[in-house]
Amino acid sequence: MFTPHLLYPLCALFLTSSLLSGSPRNPLNPDNLPQDILDEPIPETLAELTLIGPGVAAPVIVIGRKANEMEAYAAEEMASHLSAITSQPIKIYTEDEAPEGSVRIVIGRTEKSRSLVTDKTGPEQYVREVTPKGMTIVGGSAPPIRSKEGHTYLQERGTLYGVYDFLEMLGVRWYRPEEWGTYLPKRKIISLPLGMHRSPPPAFRGRSALKLFPSENKELALKWNARQRLNYYSPYRSFGPQERPQNRFGDRLRVGLGHGHNHVIPPETYLQSHPEYFALVNGKRGDPGSGRVPQLCLGNPALQDEFARRVIEFARANPEVECIGIDPEDGTQLGLRMCVCELCVAMDDPVHPDWMSNRIFTFSNIIAKRLAEAVPGAKVGLFAYSSHTRPPTRVSQLEPNLMIAIANINAWSDHSKPLTAPDNQPNANLLQLIKEWSEIATHPLWMREYSSYGWKGPFPSYRLLKTRISGYRDLGIEGFVWPGEPDRATQMLLLYFKAQLQWNPDLAVERELEAFYQNYYGPAAEPMKAYHERWMNALENFQLPASLRRRNGAAFAGIYSGGRGLHMLCTPALLNALAEDLARAVKLAGSDPLYSRRLAGDLATHEYCTKVAQMLKDKLENGVLTPYSNTDVLEYLASPKSESLWADFLAWLNNYSKSQDLFFNVWSGEDGALRGDPKPLGYMKRDILLNARYRGWDEPALLKNLGFDQPLTPTPTQP
Repeated sequence: MFTPHLLYPLCALFLTSSLLSGSPRNPLNPDNLPQDILDEPIPETLAELTLIGPGVAAPVIVIGRKANEMEAYAAEEMASHLSAITSQPIKIYTEDEAPEGSVRIVIGRTEKSRSLVTDKTGPEQYVREVTPKGMTIVGGSAPPIRSKEGHTYLQERGTLYGVYDFLEMLGVRWYRPEEWGTYLPKRKIISLPLGMHRSPPPAFRGRSALKLFPSENKELALKWNARQRLNYYSPYRSFGPQERPQNRFGDRLRVGLGHGHNHVIPPETYLQSHPEYFALVNGKRGDPGSGRVPQLCLGNPALQDEFARRVIEFARANPEVECIGIDPEDGTQLGLRMCVCELCVAMDDPVHPDWMSNRIFTFSNIIAKRLAEAVPGAKVGLFAYSSHTRPPTRVSQLEPNLMIAIANINAWSDHSKPLTAPDNQPNANLLQLIKEWSEIATHPLWMREYSSYGWKGPFPSYRLLKTRISGYRDLGIEGFVWPGEPDRATQMLLLYFKAQLQWNPDLAVERELEAFYQNYYGPAAEPMKAYHERWMNALENFQLPASLRRRNGAAFAGIYSGGRGLHMLCTPALLNALAEDLARAVKLAGSDPLYSRRLAGDLATHEYCTKVAQMLKDKLENGVLTPYSNTDVLEYLASPKSESLWADFLAWLNNYSKSQDLFFNVWSGEDGALRGDPKPLGYMKRDILLNARYRGWDEPALLKNLGFDQPLTPTPTQP
């Protein structure tokens, strides 16, 4: 199986035993690097190239005379990083200008290097060859796409990814997008064995970043995504004006899988003239209520004709868009916003009338078939989500150009256990769901994974994440959509491992964690290892006594998708131990500005969780059992003080967000200005104040069982 850090089979001859076994760090090899690139000479009997070394002139980087934007940028990335690692100036020349006699690092296609790649070398694959005269990294290619507006969209990233794989092999890590989040090892000698490596295709064709940062930091986000070999950004609204190509990075996949009905048939254009296109709800067309946009009347043949016409027209005008998102708008429950006319109801399965899968995928199949006939190669896509999560029972086969992303929202996953853990019903349900969709889908499936929509604190699933992503690889999943916003103080390490594992599902996570502790925290590595290990162990060992469930059918005891339930990990016992770890780390880091800055996010995370714990402690101490409604026998602990603490928490969050680029919930408005928006915290508010996540459980007994009646240590401070 492909491991990007081992760039070619010959390297295996030079690996140290500690690298193979995952044993403790070797002080002579602090980054656990392959033996062939250490500052230690290779035995003379082995053929090698000394790229950097005493008495060896600095190598030069060579690009083709007709290098494209991606190849030129790949050369810049190699030059800047190699210069920083070796403290030597590394210059870039075209193939016609390169000085004779220098060791050459050829990046991309030149007259000589283009012969290394074949028609079978994919656009995200590369060849890396080391000879006595130098090293070549050249990627595969695909014909660029030219839009009707005259823009050229590159379709190749292999050369750039080959550069990043090589830099990671040297020990470079991009833990965060900012400069201070990058780790650059120092190397006096870089020796490489002679030989050639052809990288296999990536494990996943679509590797999704999240919409990381506010608009003014978009450049940081784009660079970090590229360095992590992420090629798909979500949310991606496919139907509408397209942004300019990002050809420095070889552009990206333009795959729409999200809500799109009201983009194809906008109510402001059609509702007045064609109300029959919109759902019949409560006796009216196009009245969704609650200020929401209306759903469509999917059984209406005229609507199907107009929808297909619009999609075909858009696909012809935008060949750079591989897939157009046609998922219904959010809220597809029957009786809420979905149409109840005879045509739509006739599409449903009378055995499961509440399942909207049959009408939605029957409609989607119609659109996909017409699109394929009119624009071969174009696709449409949508989620298996909400009331259309389960496969349709009246559609035997989906069209080949219809893409599906399974949305394992809420109870469809337990993120406190491995994906294939025995006797874990939520994860077993998800695996069964994937199997059922695989039986009717023609196009490979995608996954719509969730992490932070319901919890903005730490999500320490780094080890568990490997079992999930490698499991998806084994099931044939083609790509990922990761909706939601991460919080860079609390969840950046989760995002780092998401990225790394999408590129390499067989990543040695324990070894990578060990490198992170040393590289990122320096002198504070030992207590910060204890800090992160405590978080991971708390998640992996999280369990609640079944006796605390007050009724059958109550929510399961684990952690929902979106992180719902993770607030219960913020126990005084855990936070007090974490405070001791952080206090030791602060002392060891001293006044060093780099390590102090990195620790600031962890200290803020602790304060964040402490404020959550204070709310839960208050509920246990002062809360009054209150029914959810006049007719509901279930109760939760209501406390006016906890509600006041929640308001204080939001105020602290907004103030912190404005003053720190380690922000938690900073979102950008339409004007690009930063703002702290409490809307994304809706799930979290209900789960903490109303016990919504564990509704049906005995909340007082639950909080006492977890130790929320114990004292709480304040967050340590930095000098």
